[in-house]
Amino acid sequence: ERRPRPLLAVKLPGAAQHFRSAGAPLSGLLVGAVLLLYHWQVVQEESQKLAGRLPGARRSFGYILSGLGVGTVAAGAILLLGMLVGLAVPAARETLAGAQTWRRPLALSLTLLIIGAPLWYWYWGRMQRRVQGAEGEERGALSRRIYVYGTLGVLALATLGGLVAFLTMLLNQVFKGTFTLEFLQQGRWALGVVVTAGALLPYHRQVLREDQRAGAEAVPARKSVTLVIGEGSDEVVATLEKALDTRIRVIRIVSPGAPAPVLSDAQLELLVKEVREAPSDRVMLIATEGVIRAYGYR
Repeated sequence: ERRPRPLLAVKLPGAAQHFRSAGAPLSGLLVGAVLLLYHWQVVQEESQKLAGRLPGARRSFGYILSGLGVGTVAAGAILLLGMLVGLAVPAARETLAGAQTWRRPLALSLTLLIIGAPLWYWYWGRMQRRVQGAEGEERGALSRRIYVYGTLGVLALATLGGLVAFLTMLLNQVFKGTFTLEFLQQGRWALGVVVTAGALLPYHRQVLREDQRAGAEAVPARKSVTLVIGEGSDEVVATLEKALDTRIRVIRIVSPGAPAPVLSDAQLELLVKEVREAPSDRVMLIATEGVIRAYGYR
């Protein structure tokens, strides 16, 4: 007997294929979220012990994410410009429009811009607000100098490399005597790199000039500070590192019953002044009988 055919048969190969391809990204997101939550909990637990080092760590974290944000924005802009230039060329437009291959680069470029632009705007805006009205020491922080000079170097190399590649393709067509606008189909990515990097380069150059005018380049090198102190003085170490804005090398003295020094605001201010005015780049802090004394040494 023949079985009756169903009145309505619906096939959803598109939906099945969509969710099949989305499995890998979702798995990566779940694993990344679990790892992020775990390490965030570790940071919260250790933040009390390393309170003096938190400002530098947060500063570095902000510039790292700023760099990731501007890199993501640049990648999305290059893809978008390359696709638009390709669509402007008749031969490339027919290929892209006919095969509808423009959807994937357009989706990728818009995704990169949607993710990268808020990331860069949020973290870079925070770092810029942090240096507004601050002294040259904040602008001269190592993490900020690495970000500014590193970004400028990458943008300059990208602009130069893209310009060389684009001009090479252009002159090759001119010398062959077959110059047409179709050479943009091959040179559109180099042109996208030139336009994107060339647009970001002046802004970061202006940031560098503002830092230099604020005295970032004139910030003296930090002193190397060593603290000789007894056990159970983690709070004193964190307070000194925060006041001096530098990491202190600690030498623990095993002396049971030795009282931990207690620093008042006036004593802490005087100690910081002695460290900064020490004639040597190396300073030894020795805690004896509840008092910390500073000595320059070579």
